[in-house]
Amino acid sequence: MAEFSDHRLSEALRFAADVLAGNSSIVLGYVGYLVFVLYFGWGYSALAGALTLSILMFPYVFRTTELAMRKVPSSIKEAAIALGSTKSTMINRVVLRFALPGIATGVLLAIGIGLSETAPLLYTASFSNYLPNGALTHNPVGYLTYVVYVYSQLPSNAAHNLAYLSSFILIAIVLGLNVVARVALRRVSKV
Repeated sequence: MAEFSDHRLSEALRFAADVLAGNSSIVLGYVGYLVFVLYFGWGYSALAGALTLSILMFPYVFRTTELAMRKVPSSIKEAAIALGSTKSTMINRVVLRFALPGIATGVLLAIGIGLSETAPLLYTASFSNYLPNGALTHNPVGYLTYVVYVYSQLPSNAAHNLAYLSSFILIAIVLGLNVVARVALRRVSKV
């Protein structure tokens, strides 16, 4: 979309991504419930929850990828074309390499948003205290945001401590992903 910005399809896709990003997560969770749990018959499951969260994260990845690709200087693109690259080769080998740190930032932002959501998972994954048995459908799963959501409202100190611990684990996961991505990007983005 960044390289073909004057096309009508590009404008329509940008508009659709903005509308999708503007929806509340609970509405998307209910739509996921209707489509994945009821229509496809998957029941409350990890697959229904994962697909609903991926739809929730898509507009953020889409828009940050487009912005990262637009920030690549036009002189670099022109140099690649002048050296004989086709437009698709220029995009795949030059522009994506320069835009990789911005794309990774968008993916990490989307993962952080997905990890912090509870409402879509309440509708699509339900909750289970048991270890998953490997089945992707008809098997409710446990997730940390549910523990934070429910246990923070209980009156006991032990429940509050579990909610705090779950919050800490979520923050540690996001921080760990950011550190690993930054180290990996330092090695890859040396052009």
